[in-house]
Amino acid sequence: MPHSLILVAGYAGSGKTRVGNDIARQLPACYLDKDTLGTPFVERLLVALQQPPGDRDSPIYRAEIRPLEYEALTATGLEAAALGSDVVLSAPFLVQLVNPQWVADLQQQARDSRVKLQVVWVASDHATLRRRMSQRGSVRDHAKLADWEAYVANVDVSLDHQFAVESWRFDNAEQADYSAELTRLLAHLRSR
Repeated sequence: MPHSLILVAGYAGSGKTRVGNDIARQLPACYLDKDTLGTPFVERLLVALQQPPGDRDSPIYRAEIRPLEYEALTATGLEAAALGSDVVLSAPFLVQLVNPQWVADLQQQARDSRVKLQVVWVASDHATLRRRMSQRGSVRDHAKLADWEAYVANVDVSLDHQFAVESWRFDNAEQADYSAELTRLLAHLRSR
């Protein structure tokens, strides 16, 4: 049976880290987070490109740095999965999963590596996202929280309906039953 590369996607504050960690603990699987893997080189690149620390929204970040983060993350995940581990990758994947070419390329890389690709969308509502971002106090969230109305105008909580790949929707809003959602997700991942 091939090993899985499981992408855990969602907006800032949706709960990707918690969901990804719980998947990894219970399957078990290797867990790789984009921020953990990329922050050291991202912050140095931001300085070199004369951008503010924590920037994840500027055109320079989006064009020059973000593609490198995702390339490194997915290549590392595919390599680990091809060597015999299920792997969970936690990152927003907002731009990537709606891009048919990016998805097709990743699907081909997974096939070439004999790895099964699975996608989990961690869904949440605007109020829950804002509360979680405020509580965690990350520098990456400062600009979003400072101009919340502008930020949330671009948050499509149903973005998963536009993905170029099948995905599992994990409801992680405050009112959702996290334990029941996780139980259903794990059964789904194990059945594939």
